[in-house]
Amino acid sequence: MEDHGLGAAMTMARIVFEQSSRRSGRTEGLLQRARAGDVIVVIAPRERMRLERKLKEMGKADIKVVVMTPDRNPMERGGTNPKGATLFDHTWIEAWWTRKIQAIRDELELIEKAMSTEPPPPISENDMAWRFSNFAYLP
Repeated sequence: MEDHGLGAAMTMARIVFEQSSRRSGRTEGLLQRARAGDVIVVIAPRERMRLERKLKEMGKADIKVVVMTPDRNPMERGGTNPKGATLFDHTWIEAWWTRKIQAIRDELELIEKAMSTEPPPPISENDMAWRFSNFAYLP
């Protein structure tokens, strides 16, 4: 186990950022700067429908909104937008970061196990990391 608490602290910092950024205009800013031919990537069909409706109201119906889960690298799915930019909405980016942080935590645990012949000593309750050792964010 990564017993310094950095992985848990990074997860919590991401959550604090996400929560404090609510209603800050991130989606509206994304829609404002999107141009004809651009593709906006979202995490869920419901969000796609919401953004498509907003884009239509803005007179920007020529911007495509697609659903793509952040469980794989989007570049592995193939395709490049030949007509413009590819933009990710904030919920997709937040989910991507969550997965990456957890993947790093998991990888460090595997490395530690692979390089050890004995299990690591337990984390002390006096250690800052102990307080966060079981923290996991489940949206």
